[in-house]
Amino acid sequence: MPEIVSIYREPLGVYLNSFEGPYIQSVIRHLEEKTKHLLDKKDVCAYIKAISSLIEIEEQQGKTLLLPDSRTELRNMLNYSFIESSVDRIYSALPTIFESGNRDDLKMIYSLLNRIHGLPRLVPMCREFETYIFKHIINKSPAPTVADDNADVSTGTEVPYTSIFIDTILSTMEQLEQLLSECFDKNESFVEGKNSAFIKAVNSPELRDRCKSVPMRLLAEYFNLILRANNATARKAEASSTDPEMAITAEIRRVLRLYKLSKSRDMFLNQYELHLARRLLNEQSVSLELERTVVTMISTTESMEITTKLKDMLTDIDTSHDMSRSFSQKIIEDRSVSVSDVYIKVLKESSWPSVIMAERAEWDSPPAQLAEICEKFTGAYNERHSAYDKGHSGRDTAKRRLRWMWEYSKCSIQFFFPHSTGRIARTGYTFVLNTYQLAILMLFTESAGLGSGYDSPTGPRFTLEQIRLSTKIDELYIKAELAIFYKARILIPVTVNSRTLVQLNDKYNSKRLRIDISAIKRVRRAQEEEKVAKKTIEDRRWYMMSDITYTMKGRKTMEFNELFFEVAKKRAGVFEVTRDEYKDALEKVIDRDIVKRGDGNDRKTLYYMA
Repeated sequence: MPEIVSIYREPLGVYLNSFEGPYIQSVIRHLEEKTKHLLDKKDVCAYIKAISSLIEIEEQQGKTLLLPDSRTELRNMLNYSFIESSVDRIYSALPTIFESGNRDDLKMIYSLLNRIHGLPRLVPMCREFETYIFKHIINKSPAPTVADDNADVSTGTEVPYTSIFIDTILSTMEQLEQLLSECFDKNESFVEGKNSAFIKAVNSPELRDRCKSVPMRLLAEYFNLILRANNATARKAEASSTDPEMAITAEIRRVLRLYKLSKSRDMFLNQYELHLARRLLNEQSVSLELERTVVTMISTTESMEITTKLKDMLTDIDTSHDMSRSFSQKIIEDRSVSVSDVYIKVLKESSWPSVIMAERAEWDSPPAQLAEICEKFTGAYNERHSAYDKGHSGRDTAKRRLRWMWEYSKCSIQFFFPHSTGRIARTGYTFVLNTYQLAILMLFTESAGLGSGYDSPTGPRFTLEQIRLSTKIDELYIKAELAIFYKARILIPVTVNSRTLVQLNDKYNSKRLRIDISAIKRVRRAQEEEKVAKKTIEDRRWYMMSDITYTMKGRKTMEFNELFFEVAKKRAGVFEVTRDEYKDALEKVIDRDIVKRGDGNDRKTLYYMA
């Protein structure tokens, strides 16, 4: 009986020599015979399964036959004979087992390695797990196709590749976290390895090459897709009787974790700012309240300064709503303008993306219907702010200057096609147009005047030059707007005597009563996004030049590498400083005679000069 013989184990050696030793040796020989053929075949996976099962059986039997101290000895011998002696073979099989995705095998290997000295034996497996995560994320990431490159979001549908790419990355990360939980018991070392691998993969050149873009640009585009009105997430939520805004908020929280892993947050923020500006200007947001929620969620990760412009844009829209209501009420009371509802956005130039604010075209000849409204609003705005400035500063200040953004201004008109038939044609179509489109379309109405050909069977016909002279719009803008009209089949090009003329489509027919063709063109969107990306890179150089100057001013003398690490540390929360970018910024500072290199063998030492 265990209670009786335990006192004889060490002092007399009866139990130790006559039972424990022979028993353990016989177990080892038995298991070696059972598993030898598997090692000869070099079938590591089969060996792992067999040895895991046999060790469990022998340990269960040992609980019945052996004393507690003897069970420990049995465990140690089993560990040494069947795990420690084969650990190199197990390590060599890890890449294959990870790639196979067999969670049972991974769980067994983790349990076996965890039996022998714990963490030290798990380190190689943890490193292999990191490598597997990195490769798995890269390999799972889809590459764009030609169809994806040509996809258009102006119709309100998603760019397929952007959605697929972001969702694939997040789904892969979630699957790997589930693997960590099921196979590795959320071991802290494995959790740290997982986090490290996620950061490395999201910021890797391999992922950029895979998606042919900067992942943070795609992430900003994905935010834009799910925050646009009538997006897929909202439609799916409505179909399942779920609150769309709650569904979108949940998706935003899911996606933000990818943003937090990034070392190129400045690229995301600049692209997000551009997309937010477009949604607000084109009135395409799901809701302003949801936009504020997202900005608040971003601001919890970033400093207040970075998200100030985003908040200012939303404030401008709120102020514009109030101002437009007041102005609409005033023109209704005056009865001097044949328009009953006006919505005018007044934007503070410093708060909105420069690529949008800088490319405003001057236009001295807006349609008469709009010119009168613009003149009245400008007068009301100047009157309001002159009184405000005088009351706060004690003197009458210069009038604030309003510059109209014609490309982003739009209106609704009811339009009739003289030769079109059908129920909707008789009641008239409602077109939503920007002001350039309005000016062009008004040439094809009775208001075009005598001699325009409006009463002819084909209606008015104009050359590109005639349209330019009549509207005073730049030829590039006219071509862009005509392309939209052609696509919508409202206007059509015809060839007469080798000349290309533009006329109304007298056979126009549509099942929709309201048609919106005012959205910004895809080519323009792509150009703006590319400009923002280039500006982000230029801004990085200026930030690094500022950091170099500030640091050298305080330290006076520093080594090349020491200064590099100092600059990289300061910008770590916004973007990753590469050595090439750092060298470029340093050369700019040296060219400005702020810093100089040492002479001769002292070239790696930098000296502050200014």
